[in-house]
Amino acid sequence: MKRICEMLFVQAQLQQIFWFFHYVLSLGAVIAIFASTIHFLPKMTSSFLIPSPTSQLSLYNLVLVTTGITLTFLPMHFLGFNVMPRRIPDYPDSFHGWNFLASVGSGITLLSFAILHH
Repeated sequence: MKRICEMLFVQAQLQQIFWFFHYVLSLGAVIAIFASTIHFLPKMTSSFLIPSPTSQLSLYNLVLVTTGITLTFLPMHFLGFNVMPRRIPDYPDSFHGWNFLASVGSGITLLSFAILHH
């Protein structure tokens, strides 16, 4: 019994680390990649295929990326707390709202890619 309790404690700690890496580090990495692309690509290639750092499209892209990634990964945090099973082909209906919100967030992130590469 002691070994089971130890494993549950380790699993709870690893779940928090897993959430941290997927939510915080992916958000920071994607925004850093977009920001460096917007800022440095026109300087390196002498072309203006993407919006400049001072344009309104760059601001819209930043807001949409932040909103999209937050809407994608934050519901997954709550789904993990509700013990949603992973890697199954069909989820119970009780998780439909959170999964739909995560799907909307993915669509918003995709829209930000379209704005960046108009």
